[in-house]
Amino acid sequence: MSEEKTYRSVGMAKIDDNFRISLNIKWLTQIIVGVGFIVMGYLRIENRIKLALKPQQDLDDLFNKVAQSAKDSRQPLEATATAFFRIQQASKTLNISQETALRSTELFNKLLTVQGVSMHESRSALLQYSQALQSGKFQGDEFRAISEILPSILDLIADATGKSVKQLRILARQGKITPRVMLQALGQNADK
Repeated sequence: MSEEKTYRSVGMAKIDDNFRISLNIKWLTQIIVGVGFIVMGYLRIENRIKLALKPQQDLDDLFNKVAQSAKDSRQPLEATATAFFRIQQASKTLNISQETALRSTELFNKLLTVQGVSMHESRSALLQYSQALQSGKFQGDEFRAISEILPSILDLIADATGKSVKQLRILARQGKITPRVMLQALGQNADK
């Protein structure tokens, strides 16, 4: 009987050891996958920032500025880097400085934070805003999406242009709200 008991104890111990090993492998796998996601996210951020570098500019310096902007606006770093990259790309045709693009990114992010929009809405607003900047006109789908997700930006544009929000809707249909007006509206209202 004691031999049988010992045999069961040894068998249970082996099962218990195998279970622990299996659990440890599962946890280790999850940790490795998690680290992989973090590394990939970091690389996406770094690549976006690299594309916005000026000649002879230090990557770490610009990375730190974008990171500080994310921190100040309480938005995720990857979303801020994406926003900065898109606004920077659109700003090239307007001869707007990198600092102005970074400041515009931070202000846009702060509007998102103040409005309390979800991550999905933030991505959508950013996409529509950057598409409007790149197309040269704030109209159509971009205007509708931004006015639904981030109506406060319309108030800023209205203040900057001296027009009412209702008049902005008419100007948007006519394609008369330009990227310069959009970025100036953010800049003029930075301290509000």
